[in-house]
Amino acid sequence: LGGLDLLIKSQFVEMFGDIRISSIFPNISLDNFAQIGSSKRVHAADYVESGIPFYRSKEIIELGNGQEPSVELFISKKQYECIRKTNGVPCKGDILMSAVGTIGKMWIVDGQKDFYYKDGNIISIHSEETNPIYLKEALANLIDDFKSANVAGSAYSALTIVKLKKMTVPMPPISLQNEFADFVQQIDKSKFDVQLLIKNIRRVKFYDQF
Repeated sequence: LGGLDLLIKSQFVEMFGDIRISSIFPNISLDNFAQIGSSKRVHAADYVESGIPFYRSKEIIELGNGQEPSVELFISKKQYECIRKTNGVPCKGDILMSAVGTIGKMWIVDGQKDFYYKDGNIISIHSEETNPIYLKEALANLIDDFKSANVAGSAYSALTIVKLKKMTVPMPPISLQNEFADFVQQIDKSKFDVQLLIKNIRRVKFYDQF
C-alpha cells in the first residue's frame, strides 16, 4: 500500500512540480484563500458517557489513515448544537490537521456524522477556492519541509495557526486540482480493494487451519 502512496506523491510532482523548491503556478499565502482556526474550548467537565464524538489528534490521525476512530470522549447533543449555532462546526471538505506532537497529519471531513474536536491540538482549514484533496497534498509537502527546517529546534513540536497562515501554496487552475483529486480517489479505491483482498486471504488461511 505504501507504493500507492508514492504513486500519489509522484503524480503530484508531475502535475505541479516540487513545490518545496519552486512552483510554476502563483504562490499565495494560505491566509488569503482559507479560513484557519481552531475550536471553541471544551472542558473536561463537559464530557459525557455518550453523545457527539469528540476527536483529539489521535482520532484525526486514525481517520486520516482510513481507520475507524477509537472514540473515547463525547459531548452532549445540546452542547454541540449550541457550539454549532454560535461558533460553527467543521463541514464537509474542511481539513483538520494535528498540530501538536505528531504534526501535519490531516483528515478531510467527509460530512458523514456529527463530531467536534479539541482546541489547540487540531487546526481547521476551510477553503472554498481549492479542491481539498489537492490542498491536503500541497500542505503535506510544505509541512514536510517545515519539519525538516525545524528538526533541530523546539518549534518542531508544534505548528501554530500563525505559522500555517504564513505558508504559501501554489494555486493551479481548479481544473488541474480536480484532475489530481480524481487520480487520488482512484488510488484510494485501489487501496480499499487491496485491503479487502488481504483480509479475505487471511480469513481463508485462518479457516484452512481447522
